[in-house]
Amino acid sequence: TRAMGQEEVAKNVSSADIFTDMVVEGGKDHWATGYVRVAYNLGIIVGMGDNTFVPDAPVTYEQAVKMIVCALGYEQICIDRGGWPTGYLSIGNEIGVTKAAIMQPSSQPAPRGMVTKLLYNSMNLRIIEKTSSGNYSLTTKTILNSKLKVFELHNAMVVEVDGIASLNPGKSSLREGEMILESSNNE
Repeated sequence: TRAMGQEEVAKNVSSADIFTDMVVEGGKDHWATGYVRVAYNLGIIVGMGDNTFVPDAPVTYEQAVKMIVCALGYEQICIDRGGWPTGYLSIGNEIGVTKAAIMQPSSQPAPRGMVTKLLYNSMNLRIIEKTSSGNYSLTTKTILNSKLKVFELHNAMVVEVDGIASLNPGKSSLREGEMILESSNNE
């Protein structure tokens, strides 16, 4: 949910109407209810098939790969390749999600470092989107540029950020969240 740039949305929604185990003792929502709802709405997760999500269970390697591959839009291809878990693992390996992070499939929890590596690998992978005609198309979008609004720059330097000049001390006309870039080769 965070990697998809949806953390603020997650703060204002609940998944208690989808999964029966997203309400804790005392009738309050589980702390992750908003994150789960956003992931569900984005098609990243579907739950356990019995109206539960099991929010406090550790995530397995296969589940982590599946969620990331779905976030990238490859679910239909994974289903066509055999579905759970082989299709997801196959596509994850093929597109680079599992690069240098391959773990033997098992029902054991995936170490946090492993999940972090999978997420890192996914940041610059191209996203597939469904077109208006119902087909799927590989885009030039990535999680990094389309979801998190982070762009790689070449031959440029940040000269002012959030109203602070980095080269020449003094007052800037920029507001918070704004920046000025200066090209080093007149581009």
